Amino acid sequence: MAAMTAAAPAAAPVRLVDRGSVMVWMMSAVAGAVTVGLCFSLADASSLAGIAVPWWALAPLFYITERHLVRVHIRRDEHSFSLGEIPLVLGLFFVAPVELVLAQLVGSLAAVVLHREEKLVKAVFNLAHFCLEASLAGVIFRLLLGPDAPVGPMGRAAALVAVAATTVAGALAVWLAIAATGGAPRWRRFVQLLGFGIVVAVMNGSFGLLAVS
Repeated sequence: MAAMTAAAPAAAPVRLVDRGSVMVWMMSAVAGAVTVGLCFSLADASSLAGIAVPWWALAPLFYITERHLVRVHIRRDEHSFSLGEIPLVLGLFFVAPVELVLAQLVGSLAAVVLHREEKLVKAVFNLAHFCLEASLAGVIFRLLLGPDAPVGPMGRAAALVAVAATTVAGALAVWLAIAATGGAPRWRRFVQLLGFGIVVAVMNGSFGLLAVS
């Protein structure tokens, strides 16, 4: 899952930093509002796989995946990513959509509060778009699945498309936040990292599908 990992340059004027922070707060508020709207649309939805897992049993998995990031060195660059797609895929099958968002929120919040020294605006932004990704994945998964059985070829394909789509949405949100705080997005590099993120998300999602099976 993507997370905001860059901040405004230290040499940026104070006025620009403050303005950028306001923009990030606004983006967090929009993400929160969209998440609430998506949750309302799925308020009556329940677990699809016939086995209901309580949200609090899934929250520790989100905590672990956000606490222990995987770091990969490619040439001279280091890329960090989490294994959050694994509990996300499990939640798509075994947890009600609204409870999946709650599990994501509680697990990620615990990781941020206990183990990360982040500015409030950055922490809130990350939590907001994590929850947006969880709710968006639930909507995409159920729309693609339709009347088909969840534990089947269509269910597996829908889950992988859902995690890939949320990776794209999360990456775009992060880069918009970086631009808002004074960063200079390099779009060619963004496309390269986005491709890497999608590959990682699909791989993690496949591990999640193995656990589902």
